[in-house]
Amino acid sequence: MKVQGAVILLVDIDKDGGIQALQILSGPAILADAAREAVKQWRFKPYLQNGVPIETQAQVTVDFTIRAN
Repeated sequence: MKVQGAVILLVDIDKDGGIQALQILSGPAILADAAREAVKQWRFKPYLQNGVPIETQAQVTVDFTIRAN
């Protein structure tokens, strides 16, 4: 089975740019675990407010596409 589509996640990011929590917002259920595992490995540049790193949230889209060889 070949499935493609976009999975949208809500990511809680800590002051150091690490991921605290992930939530799947939408996308094909069959791709959700792969998207979650991929994003768990990411590091984010901390968001700065008045020069101080703070916790934040980001919406992330992971696109899965099938390419013809």
